[in-house]
Amino acid sequence: MKNFLIAVLVAPCLAGATTLDRQTSMEQRAEASFAYTVEKAKRHDRALGAAELFHAAFYFCETGRHLDQLDILFGVAAEMQDRDPSVRDRAVRVAWSRGIAGDSAPAAVVWDDPPDVNAFRLTVAHHDFWGRPMDTTNPPSAAFWVRVTDNASTPEKFAAFRAAFKSATCSVHATSTNIALKASGEDGPLTLGADSPFAAASCVEPAPKRAIFAVNGRDIGAEIVGEAPGIAEYRAERARVIKALAANRIPVTTRRAATWEAESGAIEPSLRADADPGAFGGKFVWLPGEVGGKRSGRGQVSWQLDVHAAGTYHLWGRIWAPTPDDDSFFVSAYAGEYPRANSRSGTILTPTVWPTGVTKGLWQWRKFKAELTLPAGPVVLTLHSREDGTKIDSLFLTSDPSQEPEG
Repeated sequence: MKNFLIAVLVAPCLAGATTLDRQTSMEQRAEASFAYTVEKAKRHDRALGAAELFHAAFYFCETGRHLDQLDILFGVAAEMQDRDPSVRDRAVRVAWSRGIAGDSAPAAVVWDDPPDVNAFRLTVAHHDFWGRPMDTTNPPSAAFWVRVTDNASTPEKFAAFRAAFKSATCSVHATSTNIALKASGEDGPLTLGADSPFAAASCVEPAPKRAIFAVNGRDIGAEIVGEAPGIAEYRAERARVIKALAANRIPVTTRRAATWEAESGAIEPSLRADADPGAFGGKFVWLPGEVGGKRSGRGQVSWQLDVHAAGTYHLWGRIWAPTPDDDSFFVSAYAGEYPRANSRSGTILTPTVWPTGVTKGLWQWRKFKAELTLPAGPVVLTLHSREDGTKIDSLFLTSDPSQEPEG
C-alpha cells in the first residue's frame, strides 16, 4: 500500500477550468455515442466498462444535456466499478483547497477530449474567470492525497480499501507563507510541508527512500541515470549557477553600503536579463510579461555575499513596477555557499513577499521592509519571481537604517 501527499500552488489564470466550445461534429459523435452507451447501460451489458460510462456522464455534465439520464449512468458505473480490475488499485482525495478569493475551492473531475487523448482530469477551480476578487496574501492552493494498493483483486477487498481511505484522517494548516499536511498512512503518519514561494518541500516525513544500484562498489545506477534525458542539462545548469556566483562575490561590511547590479547574479529560468538605457549598466532582471498581466512563474536570481561582520542589514532595490499587478518579488536568504545541503539548513529568511509598490513609469529605489540579520561568512541572497512585469535593476545593502541609495 502506497500513500502520497501532494501540495500544489497554482497561479491565477484567466481561462476557465473546462472547455465547452466543442465543435459540431464532435458533439454529433458524442450524441450518438451517448445514446448507444445509455442503451447498453439499461441492459446492464457486462461488456460495458465503468470508464466508458463515466466518459459519457461527465460529457453531459459539462454540456448540460440529458441530465435526467445521469442517474442511470452513474448508478451502473458504480456497480461496474466493483468488478472492473483496472480501477481497483488507486484512490485520490482532495485533502484541502483554497481558491483565488481565499475561500474553499470546488474540485471536479473533467473529461477532456482532444483527438489523441481519452482521459479524465481532476481540477480545482482556482481561476478568476467570473471576476472573483483575488486574495494576494493567500495564494490559490490544493492538496491531494493519493493512495495506491496492489491488494484489491475482489469487490470486497476494493470496498474495504475504499472505506479505509475514506475514513483515514488528514489535517492541513495553511497560511500565506506555509502549508503543512498530516495524514494517516497505512504504514504510519505522513507529513508534508512547504514554505512560500512553494518551489520545493521543506519537510517530508518519512523521508523518501533512496536506492543505489551498485556492483562491487561501482555506482552503476548513477551512470545509467547520468545518461537520461534532462540529467546532463540539469548538471550543466547547476554548474553554471555555481560558476556565476563564484565569479561575482559581493563583499558586505558595516562600514559602508554594498551596491551591485541585479544581472551580476546567477539568473535561473524563467527570469532573464534584458536591456534598458535607463537602467544602471544598461540591463535589468525580470520575469517577462505584459503590463497589467496576471501571470506568475518560477524563476530566481541569486548573489553570493561575503559578510565581513555580523549585524542587521537593510535591503533596497532599484525597481520598475508599472501596475499593481506588476509590483512584487519574494526574497530569501541562507547562510553558506550554494548549493546548500537541504532546504532548511542555515535559513536566515524564508521566502518573504516584497511588495515594491507602483513606480509610475520610473526607475525608483524601494526598500525591503524586513530586516536581514546576517551572520559573518558566506550568505546566499535570492530574489524569486512573484508577478511578471516587475523589473529590478540594482541592489543596495546597508547596516545604517537611515541611509538611502541615490540615483
